[in-house]
Amino acid sequence: MKETFRPEQVPEEIVNAAAENRSTKRQKVLLLAACLFLLLQTAVYAALLIRDGRQDRAETKELLIPQTADEITGITFRAQDRTVLSFALKDGQWSLDEARCDFSGALPGTLPDDWETAKENISQGAVRVLASGVTGIAVRGVIEDPEDLSQYGLAEPFTEAEIRMKDGSAVRLAVSDTAQSASAVYAVLDGDVSKVYICVPSLKSAFEKEFRDFTAS
Repeated sequence: MKETFRPEQVPEEIVNAAAENRSTKRQKVLLLAACLFLLLQTAVYAALLIRDGRQDRAETKELLIPQTADEITGITFRAQDRTVLSFALKDGQWSLDEARCDFSGALPGTLPDDWETAKENISQGAVRVLASGVTGIAVRGVIEDPEDLSQYGLAEPFTEAEIRMKDGSAVRLAVSDTAQSASAVYAVLDGDVSKVYICVPSLKSAFEKEFRDFTAS
């Protein structure tokens, strides 16, 4: 026969065991809640650190040319085919700025056969890519008062360019044909040879073009 107890007759050890069991469960629940809260705080803190780190990098990153591509209204540069190419933006369209161009030193076979048609069919996309390629270039370092520019491939640069802006200002740029490593090239701004800027190689790549690269097919 199963033994039963009235409430006042329940043995003390059973009452204590039940109370201890409830207390243990409550402690486990509180501990789990505390762990979850700690994990949540850690995740939030990590997210803030990442955000702040990105902001710090964005704030401290020096750009060779601080203007954006949509502020550029003209680009003149010495191209890979030994010509001097120049483009001007007018009424939202890029066209060849013939007064600034020089095709006298062009390598054989690099200029189009149908010259007049080519001049009238400048690729808008190609010139926009060029404008984007010379802006947003991060400076990785600066060499102060270099003793010999030839050490940096700047005595005879790969290219020299002039980038003209909407506000009437212009930036003159010389880019080296010598890489510090596979991940950097050298540049001089506005003829100031007291500073040599170390930049990403895409700066040079932007100018590795010839006239036919800017003609619409």
